[in-house]
Amino acid sequence: MLQMYQEAIAIVLDVGPSMTQNMYLVESLQLIKMILQRKLFSESKDEIMLILFGTRTSKNQLFNGQEYRHITVEKPLMQVNFELIQYVQNIDAHYKGQSADFVDAVVVAMDELKRCTEGKKIYSSKRIILLSNLMEKFNDDQLDDILASLKESHFEFNYIGTCLENWESESDKGKTHQQANGEVNAQKTGLEVIRRILDEVDGDYFSLKQLLPCLSFIQSRSVRPTAWKANLKIGSSLEIPICLYTRHPAYIQHKISRSDNQGQPLVGYAYRLVIENN
Repeated sequence: MLQMYQEAIAIVLDVGPSMTQNMYLVESLQLIKMILQRKLFSESKDEIMLILFGTRTSKNQLFNGQEYRHITVEKPLMQVNFELIQYVQNIDAHYKGQSADFVDAVVVAMDELKRCTEGKKIYSSKRIILLSNLMEKFNDDQLDDILASLKESHFEFNYIGTCLENWESESDKGKTHQQANGEVNAQKTGLEVIRRILDEVDGDYFSLKQLLPCLSFIQSRSVRPTAWKANLKIGSSLEIPICLYTRHPAYIQHKISRSDNQGQPLVGYAYRLVIENN
């Protein structure tokens, strides 16, 4: 039997005070919704959890009253469904949150993914996707230990940000220019931390504005044909080995028309499911 592998993904979204500026949170929520829609319509088996940091309350396994505050595991690891997409769509884009540490949020994501995937062989990889403008204060004292844990547990890491116009070449690693809009030191230092993480685990970074148009197209379902092997018996002495495949339904575009109140035809398109029987 063909073994189906899937990815475990933690989407870590910053909902702190600075994210409501310049439509950062609006665009981040739009991007997450697009990611979820692509997973749903392509019938992906990948599972996703949603972690928010900058929330007024704290709800995670590492919270002890003082550490890992204002970080909430909103949705546990699950396959994407319409309810999850609706939940993201209903998140208040003008949420008045609290300042939270993005490094702590990454640690919470690592802990959640480890606990949810431990001992389960169906997961081919574990991925953390961080969306933040890195404007809030953070503590990177334990960064070396975090990097070691990321590598040891084979985590993949992606950063999606709003401040990547200053991302520099390898020759200028560790330095950032002053932005025209007066970028604060916390954001510049945050970029340096993100760069270290990406370099350590060979991760990827993306600009939020550049990524949004790329996800506007719905990903088609990926189907791998799998044969059902059997023997075709002819009479009592002849057997022929055969492989059987099921033909999948084909979607075709069906043009329809109707008339408005003035008798003018209105032309539109609908999709009709056609199952061919040969």
